[in-house]
Amino acid sequence: MLTPKFDLSQDDSFITLIIYAPYTNVAEAQFHTEDQMIIFHSKPYYLRLHLPGRVLDDDRNEAAYDVDKGTYTARIVKETKGEVFEGLDMLTKLLTPPEARWKSELKPNLVEEIGSSDAISEQTEMCGSSCGDGDNSEGTGLDDDIDWFIDQCDSSDTETSDIMSGSKYGFAQRKSGFSQKLMLEFSDIFDVKDPDSLSSSEKKQKRHAHEADHFNDDYYLADLYDNSEIPDILNFKPWWVDMSKGCTLTPEAKEKMLNLPKKSYLLDAEELNGVYLGLVDLIFAYAYNHRVLYGENNVESGWTIAKLASTLSWLGTFTCLRDVVVTCFRRALVFPLYRNWDVCVKVLEDVRTLFAGGKKVLLKCLLDIHSCMIVSDPRFIFNDLYITDYCVWIQSARSKHIQSLATALQILAVSKKDVGLDLEELELAASMVLREQEGDSGVEDITHRVGQIDVGQPTSPLDSDDDSDQDQRKDKKEVTSEEETEESEDDSDDEDEEDSGDEEESEHEYREGKKETEDVRDEDSDAVKVESSGSK
Repeated sequence: MLTPKFDLSQDDSFITLIIYAPYTNVAEAQFHTEDQMIIFHSKPYYLRLHLPGRVLDDDRNEAAYDVDKGTYTARIVKETKGEVFEGLDMLTKLLTPPEARWKSELKPNLVEEIGSSDAISEQTEMCGSSCGDGDNSEGTGLDDDIDWFIDQCDSSDTETSDIMSGSKYGFAQRKSGFSQKLMLEFSDIFDVKDPDSLSSSEKKQKRHAHEADHFNDDYYLADLYDNSEIPDILNFKPWWVDMSKGCTLTPEAKEKMLNLPKKSYLLDAEELNGVYLGLVDLIFAYAYNHRVLYGENNVESGWTIAKLASTLSWLGTFTCLRDVVVTCFRRALVFPLYRNWDVCVKVLEDVRTLFAGGKKVLLKCLLDIHSCMIVSDPRFIFNDLYITDYCVWIQSARSKHIQSLATALQILAVSKKDVGLDLEELELAASMVLREQEGDSGVEDITHRVGQIDVGQPTSPLDSDDDSDQDQRKDKKEVTSEEETEESEDDSDDEDEEDSGDEEESEHEYREGKKETEDVRDEDSDAVKVESSGSK
């Protein structure tokens, strides 16, 4: 059976369900409503939706078929008038049966990433957790806000776990043994080599060294002083800047959601924290790619997102929010096309806006990342490891935790010193070289002529406010004036000498010419005398 495309909306009294099911026998079409479930069947289509609220099966329900559009439109009465059904855009979650949401190996201190039901509550109580109602509750006993600035796991415990079970990666660190099977085929898209043999701390150390080795001083300074495209990137207005009318998912995005796996996740506290922080990493990479390409993905988008997100390229994990953002800044200053600090700051503002927009906005970003990876062969493996699970999980993530993370991002500040690439020292040295070369030139002239910097030229030991520097300039001007006067007098003497020399040369040429004429005359006279004597 095929799952048809569908769309849900609501008002105070009704749920409106539109189903796209062309070429069906209308006489055989069936609708059934019961408690929190709606079922539609008409060969070859079958649809079963699990709603967040209860509906009624009574005479007020109605359905109609539009032959031209090939759509069924059904209006179903809510049990409680005025109740707001949350998450009607989360199509994958609506398709997931409640029993499939908790089929997982149970273990102590689980965090349940789902809405509640009696059966699920009973099941979670068995493992020491309580399941709550409301907005896509994680039902976890983690009702308090997470402190995103404190490491949420013991590094010694993590190292012990890595030694006992081997390094893990993928969504919620649930996968292992990847390199033994597929690293030979996909090694080019990972910066980490042989991840199964490295612990989390070892991967982090190698990643830091790799970033430091690939940082290019000249590239960074060129983008800082002499890149005319940076202002356009900073002034670009992405789609999330104006969400006054809400966030709208495209038909392609909705169709992708229908094809996502129908499952949910049971996460413990440490896994949940890592999943949220990994989400920040992915959204930063997405926002950077979207901004520098002015909202249009290209063939390099998959590479850019995977390279910036160390969650993907290094199969990494994080334990605190600051570590995530600092890593994002470092990688954005080392690898992509535009390596500019102001661009990084602007992208962080974008990330804050996206998290403040909530689950639907984040889902739209993740679906876009999913599409980029599909067309960027062989990076589709990142969908299998991370992105597909993120697209499913975010639909059941707790809004309270997302808003808490958005608030933490708002108060987080990152300085150039934090990224550990000696940016302040590099910029200071570059500014001193420019100031010495350009003298009193303005910032515009310095920026325009940055390509003429002689990095081998020694820098001045004087500060810009040192009075002795002005005295040296004054003395230099006076010496220059005296030298110009002396050069003028020397030029005048040289001209007189050249004139007298010309006159002497002319007189010499005249004497030589006159002498030659007299010699010719003497020769002619002798010849005449010889001829005369011969005739006689």
